[in-house]
Amino acid sequence: MRDQIKNIEQAIIATICYFDLFEYPLKKEEIWSWLYSPIRFSYSDFDQAMISEKVAKDIDSKEGYFFLKGKENLIEIRKDRLAISQKKWQIAKKGAGILRYIPFIRLICVCNTLAYDNAKKESDIDFFIVVKNNRLWLTRFLATVLLDLLRMRRKGKRIQNKICLSFYVTEKAMNLESLLIKPEDSHFAFWFSQFVPLLNRENTFEKLVSQNQWIKQYLPNAFQKMKTGLISDNSCINFFYKIKERVLSGNLGDWLENYFKKIQKNKMDKNTESVAGEPNTKVVISDDILKFHETDTRKKVQEEFERRISSFL
Repeated sequence: MRDQIKNIEQAIIATICYFDLFEYPLKKEEIWSWLYSPIRFSYSDFDQAMISEKVAKDIDSKEGYFFLKGKENLIEIRKDRLAISQKKWQIAKKGAGILRYIPFIRLICVCNTLAYDNAKKESDIDFFIVVKNNRLWLTRFLATVLLDLLRMRRKGKRIQNKICLSFYVTEKAMNLESLLIKPEDSHFAFWFSQFVPLLNRENTFEKLVSQNQWIKQYLPNAFQKMKTGLISDNSCINFFYKIKERVLSGNLGDWLENYFKKIQKNKMDKNTESVAGEPNTKVVISDDILKFHETDTRKKVQEEFERRISSFL
């Protein structure tokens, strides 16, 4: 499909088609940032294409938003969800502010619909977390227990405004290309391109972007302009954070890592409804990646995306 989207006008329409799946009209700069194309165009060519006859034939605009013909109602939906998202951002920042006291966490990003201010009222808050090598299981245990005690974690039917801790990777597993669904996984590329860092230690977010250049095959302009909601670490927090890491970096930390791995793995193995072990990347359980997306819509989104694009090609 990407090979067919070579003309810049088609790339513009394809980008708007993708976000139409999520009832999200785009501003001009957002179309540029998320331009879906296997090749890179200059901004001047993009600027000209935005006012071309082909784009005008299929795309309407109002109040600075661009959308498929007849979808003007999406403007109000976007505005409503922006208001909803602003409240959820406060919860997300509070959650990240709490998790920053846990040792070994290098990066916390908001992902999914909240990342681009398109959350629904009933939505949860998705976190993507990078941790130090060889401390994945210990970190996950501490994060889960802490947010559980504060009743901030998504659990069972407790979903709305709760934090979903369903995706962890270690520093050596930050290249996410192996998680793509073959042959096409546009949704994963868009999803990754929307990450918003809340906690970013040791320039881990920059390292994450650098290690995932495969995304340029889908979105050549990804991460040129990055939204951020960073919370700050003061010297006191950093001091005690480093002490905790130093204490837990040796034999004691190794023992705790293995102990909490055993506890969590035993619980996971008893989950008869899990799709772990199936030949897909919905659920991945290893010492470097913990990904729990039992309900993975990527294939469905890809099929609908391709269907809509084909109607305009």
